[in-house]
Amino acid sequence: MLPANHIRQRTYTVGKHSTSTSTSTSGSLQKWHYIKVRVMGTQATPSTMPHCENAINEALQQLFGNVGGAVPFEVVVTSSKRERKKDETTTIIKTVPGEPTRKLMSAIAFTPSTILVASSTYLLTLLEDVV
Repeated sequence: MLPANHIRQRTYTVGKHSTSTSTSTSGSLQKWHYIKVRVMGTQATPSTMPHCENAINEALQQLFGNVGGAVPFEVVVTSSKRERKKDETTTIIKTVPGEPTRKLMSAIAFTPSTILVASSTYLLTLLEDVV
């Protein structure tokens, strides 16, 4: 018997699409879609990580607004020493699958998604459609 607050999570892959399914404590099923993005013009160091995350969040909110729809998403910023030298950050966007997400991915993939945030320019480039 599992405890009442047990959370189940499993990941399955179909082609290039990886989706993680988790069951919350309320029992509602939520599918998440992961998009990997390179963000140019940022150097995510431990001291700048919160600012970097906020800036990327703002940039993505602008993009999500432009593609028509309130889409829940979370940003996970990852960075390596090699990336910091190149002034870029890899970001994982955790969002829900669906039409607004597809539009966002298209916006990132097919346009130079240069976004002005807090007087800095961040260039979002799609690394992989899903992670």
